[in-house]
Amino acid sequence: MKPGTTNQPNNESSGSSSQSLEHDALCSFQEIMRTEPLKAPKAFEHLVKTSIAKNMDKSYCEKAAEDFFEMFRTFSLYKKRKMTEEISKMDLTAGICLCNKMGIGSSLPWDACFNKLGGDEGELSFERPNLRHLQAMGDNKYGKLGVGSNEETINELRNVLLDEEIDKAYIGPNHSIFVTSEKGIYAAGKASNFLEGYENSEEFFTSPIKLNYVSSDYHTMRVLMTENSTVFQNFNPAAALVIGQRPDDCRVISEGPNWSIVTSLDDELPTVIQLKNSREKDTNVNEFHRIHSLVRNFQIKIWSSANYEHVYHARLPIIIVNGYRTNVSRRDTDISVCNDGTTYACIRGVFYKGHLKLAPADRGRKRSRFEDSEGHSSPAKPDILVAILEEKILPMKIERFDVDSEGKSFIFMNPPIRDDKEGKPYHPIGIRYEFKRQNNSDHIPKNGLMLLEGFQLLNDALYPDCIKMAYDPEGLPSHMSPIVLSLLTLRNLLEVDEKTKITKSFIECRKTFDGKDEVDEDDVEMFEQKFYEELKKSVARDRDIPIAVSGVGWDSIFEGERPSIMQRKSTELLTSVMEEIRVLLQYLVDLPLVYRNNRADCIFYRLVHKIIAGTRIQLDRFEEKQHGHSYNYFGMEDTIFGPCPVDTPMRENLELGDFDEPRLQKIHVEVILKRESNFDDIWFWNEVHRWNTNRLFIQYIDPSLLEHTQGNILNLNKACQQDSTPTRFRKIVDKLLGCKNDKGIKYEIIDINPKVQSIISELPPNEKYFITSNEEKVVEVPKVLFEIFSGYDSARRRHPTGDVNSFRLDFSEKTINSLICCIFDATAFVGMDIELKVEVIKMARFCIFSQLLTKLLKALVVTAEEKDVHVVRQLFWEHRDEMIQIIGELRPDMILFWKASPIPEESYWKDFESVCTKISSVHYRKTPERLRRATEDEDVSDDQMCTSWLQNLMYDEEKDRDVRHDFEKVLQSWNPKRDGLFREPEARSTQSVRMRTMRIILRSISMRIIRRNDEIFSKMTEVIKRNPNILRSCILYEFTEGQPIFETFKKLCKKFGEDFIDYPEFEYWFMRFSQGNFDLDHDRKIFSLNLNTRSFADLPVEIFNEIGGHLDLSDRFILRKVSKDIQVLVDSWDPEVIALKYSQGYDNRHMYRYSWKFSQKSTVLKHFDDSCDNLLSLLKNPKLRLEKLTIRCSYDKKKEIIKLLEHSNQKIRVKRLEIDGKLLQKPTIFHMFDDKALKEVTVRTREQYIRSLDEFDIFKKLEMLTVFTDVCPSDPTLLYNFPRLTIKFYESCKVEVSRFIKNLLQSTQLQICYLLSVRNSFNFELIKSYFAEPETMVPDFTNIRHYPIPATNEFYEIDFEEEKISIERKQ
Repeated sequence: MKPGTTNQPNNESSGSSSQSLEHDALCSFQEIMRTEPLKAPKAFEHLVKTSIAKNMDKSYCEKAAEDFFEMFRTFSLYKKRKMTEEISKMDLTAGICLCNKMGIGSSLPWDACFNKLGGDEGELSFERPNLRHLQAMGDNKYGKLGVGSNEETINELRNVLLDEEIDKAYIGPNHSIFVTSEKGIYAAGKASNFLEGYENSEEFFTSPIKLNYVSSDYHTMRVLMTENSTVFQNFNPAAALVIGQRPDDCRVISEGPNWSIVTSLDDELPTVIQLKNSREKDTNVNEFHRIHSLVRNFQIKIWSSANYEHVYHARLPIIIVNGYRTNVSRRDTDISVCNDGTTYACIRGVFYKGHLKLAPADRGRKRSRFEDSEGHSSPAKPDILVAILEEKILPMKIERFDVDSEGKSFIFMNPPIRDDKEGKPYHPIGIRYEFKRQNNSDHIPKNGLMLLEGFQLLNDALYPDCIKMAYDPEGLPSHMSPIVLSLLTLRNLLEVDEKTKITKSFIECRKTFDGKDEVDEDDVEMFEQKFYEELKKSVARDRDIPIAVSGVGWDSIFEGERPSIMQRKSTELLTSVMEEIRVLLQYLVDLPLVYRNNRADCIFYRLVHKIIAGTRIQLDRFEEKQHGHSYNYFGMEDTIFGPCPVDTPMRENLELGDFDEPRLQKIHVEVILKRESNFDDIWFWNEVHRWNTNRLFIQYIDPSLLEHTQGNILNLNKACQQDSTPTRFRKIVDKLLGCKNDKGIKYEIIDINPKVQSIISELPPNEKYFITSNEEKVVEVPKVLFEIFSGYDSARRRHPTGDVNSFRLDFSEKTINSLICCIFDATAFVGMDIELKVEVIKMARFCIFSQLLTKLLKALVVTAEEKDVHVVRQLFWEHRDEMIQIIGELRPDMILFWKASPIPEESYWKDFESVCTKISSVHYRKTPERLRRATEDEDVSDDQMCTSWLQNLMYDEEKDRDVRHDFEKVLQSWNPKRDGLFREPEARSTQSVRMRTMRIILRSISMRIIRRNDEIFSKMTEVIKRNPNILRSCILYEFTEGQPIFETFKKLCKKFGEDFIDYPEFEYWFMRFSQGNFDLDHDRKIFSLNLNTRSFADLPVEIFNEIGGHLDLSDRFILRKVSKDIQVLVDSWDPEVIALKYSQGYDNRHMYRYSWKFSQKSTVLKHFDDSCDNLLSLLKNPKLRLEKLTIRCSYDKKKEIIKLLEHSNQKIRVKRLEIDGKLLQKPTIFHMFDDKALKEVTVRTREQYIRSLDEFDIFKKLEMLTVFTDVCPSDPTLLYNFPRLTIKFYESCKVEVSRFIKNLLQSTQLQICYLLSVRNSFNFELIKSYFAEPETMVPDFTNIRHYPIPATNEFYEIDFEEEKISIERKQ
């Protein structure tokens, strides 16, 4: 009931009483808020609970919340922090009710409040829903935000009309540029700034349009924005593209209507920010516009009054967030600074606004010295750069944002989608493979019979087990695929002419000997080169292995039926391939005599044998390293914008006996998505999605898929296997599973009606229903869709009246067609106006489309805006239970931020509580420590700011006296070396000198009194310790103070000394007193026989883990020796070791010997103790993730290293491995490393060991192989098989390096190579003189050479840089 209203005369008394109760409760809250503001949150919680219990009018709570925040806005920064801590102690329902009155964009530490409302402090974080679409707000001059509006200012978040993933956005004064992850560039705003031919035009675009003149290959180019132009730096290697008005001081290369290509322009100058320094003088801080959290240093320029430019390097600014000093380097952070010093930040998904300030350094600090840009030392104490930030409330979780230089326009983006194991892209075949020819061979065949013997050895190795393993149980090519590809390649290479039965590739190779009676080595080399050209043409790709479809259900995999079918199909495939190869080899062996001159046959036999021998080696390695698989099976996923689930309603219809299976046109769809695994025992795991659908849905998505059905089974992997790219496969999977649409909704209006109508028009009349609308129009719809989904249709068919295929519905033609479109594709619902959405939902409810109705309700709620609140409220009334679930899970912002509530008034408090409960269960999640938001001060640096400056910034002397003591503690924690706080700035006056003198005298007197009192107190303490009753009386006295047990214990320890009493004894008496037993003469020993004393090992695991977090590795090793139970717990902790090193040097005892060192999150290496058990426990820890492992040992120590690593019983996960050449000799250690984790290897070796590198496949898969060697390798072919190389030379080898480079260019595998000299002994000019061929020169680039790669459109680019030579393969 509203205040001041009455309904009926007989209710007047009760209404007046209720109104009086509500008024009194509000007045009571306002009085507490005025007198004791820190107790206001608790009082508001009581008001909400009273409102719920008495079903009071919610307007009183709303009025109380408004009054509270009017008061909150007047608080100082620290008072807001204290109030936030009090709000966080409220229950969630009251907290939501209170914070709802703070609108979007308001300043309130909302996140800090809600992080603790959900439960355990620190462990849970409130996770707002992710941003579903690119959004913008703020200054919208010329419609530059791209939201489809020309309003000057957009005050709320709106969707940018661009449906692609954004990598970067640039916001200028009059336009914006959007760079997409698909390499497209879009723009919105003033057209003359980004479109050719629009010179001096006043036309503008409010929706982003694609810029086709910028090649997508340059999507990473730098973009500079001005008021009248866009500059694309690096448009080509030596020029920039200017659209619009070009700068005056540039050289024009070419130009056209509103565009110019000019010489490269200087980079954009840093933004100059006006700040006040500690002496209140204007100071210019030259600051980079964007500060990344990973960048620890950036340049600061201070301009003094003497106009002397002082330059130094400072760390990232000290960040104060909502009054808390925060270490942003531990969190995902994005910071932008605008021209006036206004600072915006996104920290762990929360958006903040504030300012940069220069804080004077604390006077108690020792004066530091630093150097300016010219190296001059100065004793001056620099000011400290500080960012003061307060949260700006946004309804969604923000991961990235961009802001213009004036801080008036904002664009908020989703986090970029990365191609990793957790997501796409995926391929219809699974993991992609490359076939690489092998150079290894056991023997060189002298004739064809020996070649057949080599093939027989391969055949014997393949049977009987491996021949069954070409397929996974799902039917995809297995991890044995490289071997199968080798066999298919060999089959293709040995193909014969149908008429002559002569091997075609042999004929092509033999042509190199035509007209020659004798051949020399050069001729043989040409023959081999031609052979490898033919081999390249014959190489089989992964899509050449046919996918097998079993025709049985996925559940049968657990019973062995499906795997056995796949084994049979694998055997059939490989047996047929091997038989084909055998026949083709026989043709090759039986070559006519005319082709055998000049040893052509023997040379060809030898080259073919390399392929056979290489395949057998691969097979041997495969058998040694077989890994298992992991399987995950899914049905149709429950998505919002995916297709309507068909499986359940079809099964229900079949169970009722209304239809048989052929009538429902069922198609069983299966798709296998292969993911790489993180586990040691498996290489990958498979997501197997399968569900039943209807033929019409497949026809709508892609009609060509129907051609690939086998019976009623459609395997999407097989259907898309022969596609040249996986794009179609990914689109179909996204469409069918609907996951991508849920993450990024397409907000453009999608007119799918023509496509649907085309499908309907192809149906025969007996497959249609003819529905008469309320406009007397006849609408044709697919009969089978109503039969499957509609409960109304089922009832209508059971009780027919007239023609069953024709009936009337009281809905418009547009509504009926829209509903049919939503069944086919729920994304069609997004583009409808709100009135049509409501009508479609009404029709779905009337026709009992139960499966579709839930999906449409979710779609409406997800896409609703606050202006649609009346529609949401009506739906809430009609579908209460569903809407509570949907709003609580998908749109908590409706309750948290909307000014008008979507909950109907009739049962407001009951439903409000239900939604809050759902929000609590869904959006509070356990969060790792590194991802938690700051809710307490963090020690981030040694920088100590002046306390008086902090006092003026954060504290109000008049209004904040009630929190003075707490604030002093905070300052003490920020500046721990300062004992005097709240000091006024010292004045150079006689009075201040006198005061300082008096303080010194008083301090001296006080110290004498304290020393005397200490002697008396010490004697008293001894008396208390000797008398148990007095000791117990002290505990009882402190117990009456009501402090927690451990706080009381610490307080007594501080008074009487650390050893005055054991904690178990203290705890015993404290707990007796808490149970009401105050007998001080109680004899504990009498009862001790029946008591079980607790030990250290009895601590809860959570507390034990907390203790472990504060121990370094050496302490943990000591702790694990206490007992076996503790050892198990200690070994389960993350060791947090990032580096290990084994080398010769001085240990802790200053003895020169081999020893192990470790590093934990720092570059400092510490020594292990002598215990091998400690090191072994570390290597056995499954959580060990090393950044770097260095092993430099002698031959004698090598066996110890191997034995130690073998005893770890697990593969070592390390990113960078550094070893010496001794470890390349057998036995080796490389099988003990996880090759998926290993990215870089550095080998210090001599030339004689380099040939050993080629024996290890693990080196060929690295991101970089670095070789330290004394001289230049004499045989570059030893390095041909390594695509990414860095070679560092110790000695001078100028001519040898030139020859080495020229030979290295013959490699077919090389992608990039760097050559460096450790002692800077390269004479680059001399080396460059050996590469002076005119055809290799690059105009205007004297240090670059281009060498074409034969038979390709690629070339090697050699760049003679200042300190290194780089060789890179390019197109």
